[in-house]
Amino acid sequence: MERSKSLTALALVLAVWAITASSIAAYYYSEYSRVSGILKNLEESTVKVNVVIDYGNGTVEEFNDILLDAEGATALNALLMVAKVEYTVYPFGVFVDSINGVENSKELNSWWLYSILKPDGEEVSPEVGADQYRLSNGETVVWRYTKFS
Repeated sequence: MERSKSLTALALVLAVWAITASSIAAYYYSEYSRVSGILKNLEESTVKVNVVIDYGNGTVEEFNDILLDAEGATALNALLMVAKVEYTVYPFGVFVDSINGVENSKELNSWWLYSILKPDGEEVSPEVGADQYRLSNGETVVWRYTKFS
């Protein structure tokens, strides 16, 4: 009889444990699914890019994995995330006047220009203002202080 009570108690403890463990597992699975959905939406609404600033004197700064809102993912906004920028707005778009205090110079014939390095290594020079070029995941915006001869 004593043995029967022990087995019954053990069975009851195991049943309670199984129900509790299953409930906890179901809760964590539900939370995992919810958070996974949020993460997927976040990934779809952001763009991850890189920014390189080449000051033309051997100094180069690199900023990797900059997250931008997909709707505002422009070459200008990526630069604004990592540097102090002065610019002028023209009808054709924005023209960058200085980056981190380094200004365009008419006397030196030196100007800030940008290009886009695609994930496959191809570098292109867009024919639109930096505020109009839409970035895609994995692209690198390269800003160079360029002297023209």
